[in-house]
Amino acid sequence: MLIRDLLSAEICDSVKRENGFRAVRYFFAISLMLVHIATAMDIPQFMPFTGALCVKVFFIITGFLVLFSYYRSADMKVYARKRVKRVLPAYQTVVVACFVLGVFESNLSFGAYFTSFAAWKYLVSNALFLNFLEPCLPGVFESNPLQAVNGSLWFMKIEVIFYICVPLFVCLLCRFRKWVVLLCVFALSVAYNVFFSQLYAQTGDEIYRLLQRQFLGQLIYFFAGAALLLYFDVFRRHVKWLFPLGVVVYALSCTGGWLHYAEPIGLTVVIVTVAYYARFLNVVNRIPDITYGLYLYHFPIAQTVIAHRVHEYSVPLAFVLIFAVTILVACLSRRYVER
Repeated sequence: MLIRDLLSAEICDSVKRENGFRAVRYFFAISLMLVHIATAMDIPQFMPFTGALCVKVFFIITGFLVLFSYYRSADMKVYARKRVKRVLPAYQTVVVACFVLGVFESNLSFGAYFTSFAAWKYLVSNALFLNFLEPCLPGVFESNPLQAVNGSLWFMKIEVIFYICVPLFVCLLCRFRKWVVLLCVFALSVAYNVFFSQLYAQTGDEIYRLLQRQFLGQLIYFFAGAALLLYFDVFRRHVKWLFPLGVVVYALSCTGGWLHYAEPIGLTVVIVTVAYYARFLNVVNRIPDITYGLYLYHFPIAQTVIAHRVHEYSVPLAFVLIFAVTILVACLSRRYVER
């Protein structure tokens, strides 16, 4: 089987038609901003959605759209170029900007800051998508409830690993039956999650919970999105009963236990149904897509506002200031960096 055999021309036309994925990304990007800002301020959460749910939705959308992007690319070079141009400019900009501007928030002198090993470790490790090696800058945000400069960056290394693995996944999908590959990946991801969740439950060591959140643990969400793309014709034919079933499956997954591992299936059906059949969301497509910038830039901006104690004077003012600056920076990034 060739890659062109994975999706028919009819399915491609259906996938390409106008949809509400941009509106869904905006909704969950803003929701994640609100969750992160409340966490960074150390105030009670007021959002009905957790940050983990928002990230899972992003993974599902990535699995659906990036696999389709690979399918539509003429060759590996075209695919790689599109992914690099989409991700790297804005990502490297936020890493370098935080490193350079961090000196103005640091309690160290200019000389001490720029000769600090920790500062350069931050720059190099974050530039290489290894945020966990050094999430903090020396003397920066030390009086904040959280000291991490940009707590959003952990997501990006998993996203990039998925981009790299897409050609391998496609090769497997072309070589073996689609349902066999998808089932094996599902089983592998579930086994990985169960293994590290058990280790965490037995030891209480945070390293196991951290490992559980890594690529193999999140792969189930990427592949749920990819699976729905591969069976998009089936989805379209039976959406009237698949959507309510997806809602029920997701609701049951929230009760915990082994049903939790059905969450990607139910959530994917709900998200893709909303994107394609809630036609009123298409109006958001007239708005420039700055969701990537919102995701990348909001955390260090929030940390800076919190460091200057604006939230102690007025929490609503702090929220408005963070959102206003983030939207401005995201718009400038889209125009001058991401393009």
